[in-house]
Amino acid sequence: MAVLEDIRQRSGLLLIVIGVAMLAFILGDFMQSQRSGFSGNPYIGEISQKEILGEDFELRVQERVNNLKAQNQDPNLTFDDEALSSIRDQIWNEYIQEYVMQSQFDELGIDIIDKEWFELIQGENVHSQIASIPDFQNPNTGNFDPDIMVGFLKRIVDNPNDPSRSFWIEYQDNMYNILLNEKYNSLVFKGSFVTSIEAKNDYNENIRSATFNYVSIPLNAIQDSMIQVSEKEIKKYYKQNINNYQEKEESNDIDFVQFLVEASTEDDLNTKSDLESIKEDFANHSNPAFFANRNSERDNAYFYFSSSKLFEDTTWNSLLDMQEGEVLGPYKTQDGAYRISRIIESESRPDSIQVRHIMMTPSQEMNLEVIDSILNACKIEVENGKDFGLLAQKYSQDKVSSIRGGELSYWISENPTKLCSGQQKLINYNFENAAFELNQEELKIVNTGSALHLIQVIKRSRSADKYKVGYIDFFVSPGDLTYKNYWKQATDFAGELLSNSSVTFDSLVFMKDYLKRNASKVRLNQQNVRGLNDSRILVQWMNNSQEGEVSKVLEIGNSFVVAKLVKKYKEGDIPLEDVREEVIAKIKRKKKYELVKEKIASASSLEDIAKIYEINVVKENSANMKNLVLDESSYEPELMGAVFGAEANKISSLIEGRNSFFVVMKNQEDEYKQTGDFSQQRDQIVQSMKSYTSTAAYNSLKEKANISDRRHNFY
Repeated sequence: MAVLEDIRQRSGLLLIVIGVAMLAFILGDFMQSQRSGFSGNPYIGEISQKEILGEDFELRVQERVNNLKAQNQDPNLTFDDEALSSIRDQIWNEYIQEYVMQSQFDELGIDIIDKEWFELIQGENVHSQIASIPDFQNPNTGNFDPDIMVGFLKRIVDNPNDPSRSFWIEYQDNMYNILLNEKYNSLVFKGSFVTSIEAKNDYNENIRSATFNYVSIPLNAIQDSMIQVSEKEIKKYYKQNINNYQEKEESNDIDFVQFLVEASTEDDLNTKSDLESIKEDFANHSNPAFFANRNSERDNAYFYFSSSKLFEDTTWNSLLDMQEGEVLGPYKTQDGAYRISRIIESESRPDSIQVRHIMMTPSQEMNLEVIDSILNACKIEVENGKDFGLLAQKYSQDKVSSIRGGELSYWISENPTKLCSGQQKLINYNFENAAFELNQEELKIVNTGSALHLIQVIKRSRSADKYKVGYIDFFVSPGDLTYKNYWKQATDFAGELLSNSSVTFDSLVFMKDYLKRNASKVRLNQQNVRGLNDSRILVQWMNNSQEGEVSKVLEIGNSFVVAKLVKKYKEGDIPLEDVREEVIAKIKRKKKYELVKEKIASASSLEDIAKIYEINVVKENSANMKNLVLDESSYEPELMGAVFGAEANKISSLIEGRNSFFVVMKNQEDEYKQTGDFSQQRDQIVQSMKSYTSTAAYNSLKEKANISDRRHNFY
């Protein structure tokens, strides 16, 4: 405790720990940030009347990116636009939650004191998220170890340059907010309650059912042409229902033509010819595997020994009838690449082996040199008679296999297309290659990139003739001339639209027999247009263009795009002209309802109404208060509600449903249970409330926060 107190006094780090930033420890391949220049309005947005500087926002993004690089121990880790957009969305949502909730915390006096914090990290009630972090768990028991936690904190305080320090700062800051939110959510939940009447009603809704007869009068029983709607009626309805016609955020509609650059027949022949030109060098090279890896365009090419029955490329069987070193091809692969292949080596080898290992991973405390010395010492001990299993239990960081003395629970297959019984994934290539080179009981230290392993082969299957086939793949891709041809098509199309005012986008598309595509309601911060990867440049063009404007030729991926901005939607009231047809349809529907209601006013039975419209009476239909679907096909909540509100054996008034007009007559209904023990029902409702009270409270606060998102001006 004295150590903790010393740390607390010497560091401002220990405000709080874990939470949202825990994601930073498990997120995968995020890629590099491309910072935009901040010009004009320096504020990237506003939340709860607090403006956010673009530079501050970008600083958080860069900190997150740098942390991810440090976490992956790769300062050259790259980031694509999609990953960066995801990071920015995370940061933006963190800003929203921070600003929206902080006023609530301040108003309610919610805070975390030092004593409470220390209890969460080393007391009897350690927070579950902290306790679940592997780095703070005892490797022997798997349980949280407060001494390890304290040691970690002391280390990052004593060493300001420790890479873990930056992780911890972000980690604790976000945990501070998480803990505050937990307290707030607890208050919200405890402030919610379920009355006995609510429990009783919910119980009855689950069990009550009714049977009823009904007639369904189709909406087209009265033709639209028979109903007139005046301009005054349209404007009145629009004004009275303006809340139903709102744009929640700005967006754009576009039409566009994509000129997808595809390889030509000439490109195909050139690719084949290029591969043919290195065929002789491949045949004569002293190290054909090296030559193949250096020249192949396929990144994931690994050359394994395999029996002919398990060749991943069935064409390789032809190699068995060819002379040593002779090269097969070029020929087409299933994915359209051209390939040349040759046998690099052939020998008698086992099909599979069983292995045990001691695995150690580099860390701040132990670098590769230290680990190598430990494993070399283990190797010597085993060669001198020491039990491999005892050393594995002592040193191996593969806790799953170490309890079995380092033995993997499955046999390793040399062929990557075939997994042995129990094998869950492909073993690292370096690991596998080294293991198959070993004789039984032989030992070897192998570097797999992420760890060092001391490997020993326990058992080998029966040997068979196996072949290592090397291959070189060239993908057929568009050449310079092909690109120029597609570029010319795109520029000619855009040029004619921009220079000839008498030609419209649609007419030129029709004349050229091009395919016109469209995208609707593309949001300002959207990363891509649907169907176009890496198309943020097109979204940015839309954001800065006017209705009717035609773009220049935009290069997007392996295509050229020419677009026309069709419609801009502003946040707020949707203009009447944009919803005119919908408003007219709603008014006509109301008028139809009144006409039908008037026509059936004198009817005394469902049969009378059925005769008027030449329809059938549907009898003995069942209804349940929890099921709002009619005949398992159409959603009709108004109808189902009317059934339970109707008087038995009496026809109802006309019901305006979703898909028809209805008149019902209830035949029978289960009795409403007025008395009894509804505590179980109440407990069920309370449990279900836990899942939505906090979310509902936050969303309500968020809606009132007056959020202005201007990230589209920066990225």
